[in-house]
Parts: sequence; structure tokens; C-alpha cells
Amino acid sequence: MESKEFLIESNVPFEQSAIWNYNNEFYQSKGIEAWSEGIVPHNVTSNSLVAQTYAKLIFGFLNDLALRTESNKVVYILELGAGHGRLCFHVLQHLKKLITNSTRTTPPFCYVLTDYVEDNLTYYKNHPQFQTFFESGELDFAHFDATKKTEIHLLNSDIILKTNSVQHPIFVIANYFFDSLPNELFHIHNNEISKCSVSIKSSVDPLSVPIQELLKYIDLSYKKTKSKPPFTQDRIHNKILQEYLNINEDTFIFFPKIALHCLSNIKQLSKGGLVLLTMDKGYHRLPDLINDKEPDLVKHGSFSLLVNFHALKQFCLHLKGKVLFPTFSNFSIELGCLIFTDEVNNFIELEGAYDEYVEKFSPDDYNIIKEMCYSNVSNLKIKDLIAIYRLSKYDASVFINLLPKLKHSLNVISLKERERLAHVIDLVWLMYFNINEQVDLSYELGIILYDLAYYSNAANYFQHSISQNGMQADVIYNQALCYYQLRQDEQFYFTLNKAKAMFPDTEIFTSLEKLDMT
Repeated sequence: MESKEFLIESNVPFEQSAIWNYNNEFYQSKGIEAWSEGIVPHNVTSNSLVAQTYAKLIFGFLNDLALRTESNKVVYILELGAGHGRLCFHVLQHLKKLITNSTRTTPPFCYVLTDYVEDNLTYYKNHPQFQTFFESGELDFAHFDATKKTEIHLLNSDIILKTNSVQHPIFVIANYFFDSLPNELFHIHNNEISKCSVSIKSSVDPLSVPIQELLKYIDLSYKKTKSKPPFTQDRIHNKILQEYLNINEDTFIFFPKIALHCLSNIKQLSKGGLVLLTMDKGYHRLPDLINDKEPDLVKHGSFSLLVNFHALKQFCLHLKGKVLFPTFSNFSIELGCLIFTDEVNNFIELEGAYDEYVEKFSPDDYNIIKEMCYSNVSNLKIKDLIAIYRLSKYDASVFINLLPKLKHSLNVISLKERERLAHVIDLVWLMYFNINEQVDLSYELGIILYDLAYYSNAANYFQHSISQNGMQADVIYNQALCYYQLRQDEQFYFTLNKAKAMFPDTEIFTSLEKLDMT
């Protein structure tokens, strides 16, 4: 019996397809749970090492501004589609440390989290780890829709960024952002360009499942319609597309029309233009785009596409800007810096930071090493684990992924390794941003410190767990054991009595009553 297919749409221009609405509905319905439940991957571009790389580049940018102006006007750092907010927290931690340790005075900054999902904005507003940054004015948040926004209302300070209202260039972060914006799709063959439309069929009745879940069941097919110049009404967009006429091979190419309009709109907000820092899957060299086949959606609850960084690069160059990309395209993720200002050669510190932290060793290189470590985890020793944690800039996700191996290795540990590991644990906690994931990191850190006989430190981490996740029997039990080991009798009995009152049917507390307190 043949399975039935349901036609959802037929021959709709790719950039107008219903798939983009499915993506939006997924993020609207899931909110932060899209990441906290592990549905959408995010660690590749939102880890502590990536954040340190961004912070180094931002710090270089701030120093460039400080060298040529004494203005105390605020520099706005705008993260587009901030989602879970974790990258922002990491960047702020690293950037604040760079500024504190510098002898040079840099202009004040305000990092702005933006998203089009209102629940995410509420999450930023109420997150306890953001509050000190809100109070200092170093953090704000705003609703932002890349397809239509021309002004940005900062909701914490009640400031509206409008045309020419900002003095300094706006520093824009587009981190896993452009891969989810509507793209036009073209097919190039024998020096001819065809515009692509898409038809969608579903293996289930589209009316029988929520719209945000429909992506699981759809298949796409494409139709090509030959086009002749001009391919679009925008002069620069048309020039970029005409460059693709030189491609002879059979090639599908995404054209990021919405992304380019988005950058143009943001650029108009500042008298100084903008500097874009963007990381995503994709390529900036034209030869790497050639021979791309019909696109297949990369599905992970939502979906994403490869980013045409070549088009972004050419757009910047046509506007007399400057582009920084690695000499070669990366193996997995690209990190580019595009300078859209009238003074493109005045960012020496920024360019130096890019050379050091991207060209010479990039987050893509780090990701390869990280995956190599995961693949060889059985061979790792304590000192290897410590080195990886340090290389990751104390990223909590790396720590969690290697946690089973670490626990297994604690039975044989030297005094020096014990001291270093305790220090690592404190720095991992410092960099941790809570998005309500399943792993209770503070509890796990407390268990390791207990095993290392750092009982006072362990008790503190168990208290962090209680503060974040409420009273749990196993957490209180281990906290009481810490007080027992420290011979803090009063605190031990207080904790034990509180636990028995809260969990009267839990047998593990009976064993605590039998401990010898003499």
C-alpha cells in the first residue's frame, strides 16, 4: 500500500515558502526550551572559547575607537537573534575582564540582546545572572525582526535607536543567525541563472499536527525558471548575482537578500556605520560554492541552511567596506568580520585581534580538537582533561560532556592534579550560564569536590544547587555529609532535621543519624 502524500504548496518562490513560517512557529512555541531541551544545537558557536574570541575582537574595536576619539558616547553591541542568551553572558564575562585589566580607557558599551520571540525577551529580563549587567547599563534587550525592523527600542533603558541616532559604529554579532533567515534560491548552469521555486509535500495530513512540528514530515522539490538581468531591483544585489553568471558548473546558490536588507537597516541607525561579526556554517570563497546540489534542510526541530558568506563579502566590498575572512574556508564553521564604515583602515587593533584569534587558530580549529578528544575519551588522563577544560576557556558544556570520564578517573589523582582540578571547577562555575538544562551542574561540581575532600567548597556548591533548583533529597544529604566531615555539628544537625521534615519518607537520612559525631 502506497503511503499518501499531502501537497502543502506548489511552485512558490523559495524565499516566500511556508517553511520559513514553520521555523518561526517552532521558535515561538518552544522559546528557551528549544535549547534547554537539547532540540537545537548551540554549543559549537555559543561556547566560552567563541565568546572569548568575540570579546578579543570587540576589545580591539573599542581600543581603535579610543585611539581616535575621546567621545564618551555609548558603543552599542547588538546581538541578533540571541536565543538562549548564553553567548552574551560569556562575552560579557570575558570582555569585562579585558577592560578591567587594561590600562587604556575605552568608550562605555551596551550589549543589546535581541530576539523576535517575546518569551525570550522576558527570560532575559528576569534572568538572575543578567541583573548586575542591567543595573550597570552594560546590558539591554530589544525586540528585533530582521525582515522588517527599522528602529530598535531598548526595553531596559527605554532608548530608541533610530536613523543616525548613534555616533559610533554599531558592533553587530550574527551568531547562527543568517542561516535561518529567508533566502532566495538560484540555479546556475552554463552561464545562465534560474530563479527557483519550491513545492512542499508532507507524509502526514498537515492539519493533524501542530505547525511547529510539520518540518519533520515534509519533502521539498524545486522548479527552475530562467532569469535575465536585471535579476533584482537593488543595484548592488544585482551586481553580485551577475558575478555568478561566470559559473559554468551546475550549482545551486542561496542569495541572502533579507540578511543584506537587515544589515542596511542597522547601518542607517549609526552615523559611523557598522562592524559585523558573523559565525555560521557556509563558505566565503566562490570555488567552495560551486557544484552545490539541490538544498536539503538541516533539521533540528527547526531547520537551517548554509550561509552564502561570499555574497555578504561582496556586498560589503561594493559599499567600499573591508572584509576579514580566513585565508581558506574552514572545515565546519566560518567566522567573518565585515567593516561597513567610512574609515575602514582605522581598525588596526581589531584586525590584529582577528589575525591572532581567527586566522592563526580559530573556533573551528578548536571544535575539531574538541571532537577529537570526545572520540578518544577512553584514553584521556586527569591532566589531559584539565588541559581540555583550560583550552575550552572553562566551558561548562565541555565539562559536562567529559564528566563521566572525570568521575571514573578520580580514584587515582595526584596532589597537584587535585589542586588544579579544584581551581578548574571554580572557573567552570564562573563561566556557567543557566538555561534550565537537565544536568544540575552545581550538584555535580559539589560531588567532585567532596570526592576530592574539599568539603567546605562542596557544601557551597550544594547550596548553589538548592538556590537554583530547590530542595532535593540527594543534594541536602550530600550537604549534610560535608558538615559532618568538617565537624560542624550544629550545621549538620540543622541540615539533617530540615531534611527529615521535608522528606519524612526518605530512608537515606536514617544513615546520617547513625554517624559517629565524637
